[in-house]
This record gives sequence, structure tokens and C-alpha cells, in this order.
Amino acid sequence: MIQKRIKALETLNEYAEEIHLQLTDRQEKLALIYNPSFDPLNPDRSNPVEENPIRRDGFSADEIASAMKAHLKTIRRREIERGNSIVGPHRDDFQVCANDIDLSLYGSRGQIRTALLSLKMAEIRWIQDKTGTEPLLLLDETLAELDEKRRRDLLERLDQYNQGILTTTDLTHFSDDFLKKHTVWQIANGVVKKD
Repeated sequence: MIQKRIKALETLNEYAEEIHLQLTDRQEKLALIYNPSFDPLNPDRSNPVEENPIRRDGFSADEIASAMKAHLKTIRRREIERGNSIVGPHRDDFQVCANDIDLSLYGSRGQIRTALLSLKMAEIRWIQDKTGTEPLLLLDETLAELDEKRRRDLLERLDQYNQGILTTTDLTHFSDDFLKKHTVWQIANGVVKKD
């Protein structure tokens, strides 16, 4: 599980980085930083937080399993005292940074929303690569928290997807060109009708 998570996060990072550059007019470089509770690079350190992304994809599943088993033996007493697991894939986390700034701490609402969109679109590409099927993109009131430039960049990017559903309470967030190319459905008093 740890090995697959390392590989998946590195692939998502690669996809999301390029998407994020497109969504920010190449102004913000996105980085996903894996913070494993058990780090195969440094097995004796619990809950590491790395300042810079470090590649961990060179470990085989057997190497990770062997190192983790050895580490679990060293912390067994602490885990028994606490009554819970201190390390393991269930305790892993990751940071989302733009231009080396942790967005969870210092990101604006627009930056956080854009990073989440980049991750969502990277996830679609990852699923498509794995399954050969493009999933349906669902975005609920996404444009409301973006400034005009980020909205425009997102709408341009959305044209690359074959299928999607976007909800809004304000159609003015969408450009006229975007609305002309796509089907708009109105919902009023529980009735759905094509606009």
C-alpha cells in the first residue's frame, strides 16, 4: 500500500503540476509533498514534514515491508501504552504547496480552490490512464470563489474534457462563448428544463 501510494502521489503531482501551471497562467508551480508516518528514507523519524519533495519511488514493496516491520518492533511498547497505532499508511498525509508556500497555511481561497481543481483534473487523468475510461467531471459552484482570470483559465481548460456537469446559481460567471458551446439546464421549483 505504501509503495502504491508513493507512486500514485508522484504521478498525481506530475499531472497536477502541469494543469496548475495552465490554470494560473504559468505563475504558480504546484507541488504535492508526501508526508508518510513511516518514511522508508528515514525509518527512525515519526511524522516527517519535508520542506522539499523527495522521491521515494526507488523502494520495492519488500524493502518497505522489511523496514516497517523492524520499525514496528522498536515502537511496539509505545503503541501498546497509547492504545493505538503510531505509524502506518492510515496516518500518512501530504501537503499542497504553490511556489513553495503551504497552501493550507498561507493560501488564499482562490489559490486553494485552484489547487483543488488541479488535483481533481489530475485525478481524472490518472483514472483515465489506469482504466481507459474518462470519468465524469462534477464541479459544484466552482467559479464563485475564483477571480476573473482564474475563471477564464479554468473555462479554457474545461474544453479539454468530453463530459462534465458544472452547477451554478449565477450564469454570469461563465463566458458567453463557453455557454454557447455547452448545454445549459435550468432547475426551478423542482423542474429541470433545457435552457
